[in-house]
Amino acid sequence: MILTMVGGQFVNKLDYITSPGWLTGGESRRKAGLLGGPSGLITKHGLFRFDEVSKEMYLDSLFPQTTVEDVREIVPWNLKIAEDYGKTLKEIPPPKLEDLEFLREFDPFFGIGAHDGRRLQAQSLTVFYEGGRPND
Repeated sequence: MILTMVGGQFVNKLDYITSPGWLTGGESRRKAGLLGGPSGLITKHGLFRFDEVSKEMYLDSLFPQTTVEDVREIVPWNLKIAEDYGKTLKEIPPPKLEDLEFLREFDPFFGIGAHDGRRLQAQSLTVFYEGGRPND
């Protein structure tokens, strides 16, 4: 899986590649000597998958209150959806309370505000790099 869209947008052409996906599609990844490949891409809008043959990305599932039209507005190409491949476009259910509790215990930065998270991360880095003590 790949997590993307930190900036909130897809682009037609990348300036650089940090994690090669399916490159130009088809067998291009294997021909480049790379094994495996991504099975999906998670965004704040939903889950995208890749066609088994062409490796073209398509919209597989939507988060609640997100529409296909919402996603098509931010994708600069003719986006295909699951139904174009004979599959059902799914809706991702909201997380259960116990799932949220697990995530917050697993990643304490997830459940706090961004400012507090950056402050705690900065304190942790100081301790790690300088052998100091965290400031309260």
